[in-house]
Formats: sequence, C-alpha cells, structure tokens
Amino acid sequence: MIHLLFKIYLRFFTWFRGIKTYLFIVLCGGKCKSIPKVGKGVIWKYPPHKGIIWGKNVDIGAYCFFDFPKGCNVDN
Repeated sequence: MIHLLFKIYLRFFTWFRGIKTYLFIVLCGGKCKSIPKVGKGVIWKYPPHKGIIWGKNVDIGAYCFFDFPKGCNVDN
C-alpha cells in the first residue's frame, strides 16, 4: 500500500512540474505539443524563447541542465 501511495505521489509531482514547465515555455514564447514529464531540479541557463519547440511525449529527467542556443528545436 505504501509503495502504491509513493508512486501516486511521484506521478502527481512529475505532472505538476510538467504543467509549470509547459506554462513557462509558452509564456516565454516557445511552443509545446504536449505537457512534458519533468523530474525535479531542472535548470535553464537561458529562459525559453520563441525558437524553442517541444515535441510530443518529452520526458525530462531529474537535475537536467538546459543550455539551448538561439533558434533551436527540441522535437521527437
């Protein structure tokens, strides 16, 4: 039972971080084709810009560091 509750807890916070990341990217001018799954501790060197386009089913692991050059695509 505790194992199941822990899985639900992790999935909820992964989803919640995905919603925050989705809104962050869209409000900064980027595009997302779907809500990404995001681990904890993700760091952005530069804020997203209109050249960033996330594809579908993006899964960002914990403690990732993003340093995107201008005009990039992150797509599947």
